[in-house]
Amino acid sequence: SADVDAVDKMGWSPLQEAAGAAEADAVAMLLAAGANPRLENRSMESAMSHARERRSAPCIALLRGALSPEEVAIDAAKNGDADHLDAMLDGCATSIQRADAALSSQRHHRERSSLLHWASCNGHLACAQLLLRRKANVDAHAVNGWTPLMAAVTSHEAAVVQLLCGARASLHLRDSTGKVALDHISLTASTIPSPN
Repeated sequence: SADVDAVDKMGWSPLQEAAGAAEADAVAMLLAAGANPRLENRSMESAMSHARERRSAPCIALLRGALSPEEVAIDAAKNGDADHLDAMLDGCATSIQRADAALSSQRHHRERSSLLHWASCNGHLACAQLLLRRKANVDAHAVNGWTPLMAAVTSHEAAVVQLLCGARASLHLRDSTGKVALDHISLTASTIPSPN
């Protein structure tokens, strides 16, 4: 029998192909056969990434069912799905701390080790607001020392930068290379409010 997770030259698995084609029946069959929904291709895209790109609600629902609550919360923060993130955190299916711990264990996410990092770097203001209301650590450190503010600054996400500064994110914390958030900036200085 063929390996259900065999990948092509670009690192695409059959599950990623099915999700990318919005083929919910194929996604369901592959998941039932034991396909790994966590695999990422060379571009670091998962089956969920492809299902979201196609806006395939049936595929997204199937893939969510195959992931842990922490992974579903991570996906929601990465993709700006504030309603689903809120539901995951409300239903006590997971906590910010458990989701952040799951992210920290993923070696390839050195710059984004918390839900707030993902929401910040992708400009998902509603998710960032929700996480801050729920007491996410505004100065959480990623493996490389990056804070959510550094992630937002680097990604040119001015609204999130302003939100984080308003939530008193530190402008003085340094990453593993000794840089502070302002060292990461290529926006105009007027984008970031001065701390009070």
